[in-house]
Amino acid sequence: MAKLGFGAYRFSISWSRIFPDGLGTAINEQGVAFYNNLIDFMIEKGIQPYATLYHWDLPHNLQKTMGGWLSDKIVEYFALYAEACFANFGDRVKHWITINEPIQTCINAYAAKQGGQVGFVIDCEWAEPMSDKMEDQAAAARRIDFQLGWFLDPIYFGDYPESMRQRVGEYLPKFSEKDRELMRNKIDFIGLNHYTTRIIGNRPNPQPQEIHFYQVEQIERSGMDDEDDPSAPVDQFLNDTKRVNFFKGYVGAVAQAIKDGADVRGYFAWSFVDNFEWAMGFTKRFGIVYVDYKNGLSRRPKASAMWFSRFLNGEAADSKPDTN
Repeated sequence: MAKLGFGAYRFSISWSRIFPDGLGTAINEQGVAFYNNLIDFMIEKGIQPYATLYHWDLPHNLQKTMGGWLSDKIVEYFALYAEACFANFGDRVKHWITINEPIQTCINAYAAKQGGQVGFVIDCEWAEPMSDKMEDQAAAARRIDFQLGWFLDPIYFGDYPESMRQRVGEYLPKFSEKDRELMRNKIDFIGLNHYTTRIIGNRPNPQPQEIHFYQVEQIERSGMDDEDDPSAPVDQFLNDTKRVNFFKGYVGAVAQAIKDGADVRGYFAWSFVDNFEWAMGFTKRFGIVYVDYKNGLSRRPKASAMWFSRFLNGEAADSKPDTN
């Protein structure tokens, strides 16, 4: 990673690795030592650590005894866990993400003296209307409400989007004025995970026995992963010029957004290495570094990794499939 020129790395801390029972009664010193070693090594290599506190691995005891995130009491235990992480790692980690992609969990005060910032990361697919019809435009806006507004509107506006209140209001909690004051603008930054865009159209006359929160039709645009094919030659994965062009276009668009006035502080590419993609397992390869699952997990940089290296070092960053 350092050899390629990356200056920052976002990683996740496992709650269970710090407090195995989730209750904060006894800290796991081996887990703390693991992350201390990782953080120290990153800093030694000139890589700035960005730490995520929760990336879906809830301690089993909290799910078993109180129903996990459905219980209000979990907030107390998450606070104990967060405070333990700040106390053990906050002297070196200055950028914290509380929760990664909360929509995935729903569907399928940090010490200022340490000089850090706290935000959280959401994922949202952008939505473009299928036509100029008002109902399609409303459907696209509704789609964004159910992905982006679900989590940001309460923070910035004090309540869920009106389109959510209209369709699933009976299932949504009602915020007291104390709740609104507690969460209003209490965040230093927002991370946005964005992989693709969908074309959205209104879905007319849904069947009464079906549940349609969005009431939309979708046309999916391609994301940026490769299907793993054990029979394919390795060079097919290493020469990932499609991914190179994707990152060139995306980084260029981010740069243009900054020039146009967007307050963008950084950009992380998903992902550094091919990895275990949750429900999709090892069937998807998102990495810019190839992992050989058959031969001791050896790693080889793809063309996209070399493109990033040239880009970060200020060299001509073309899409040449250079894998040396």
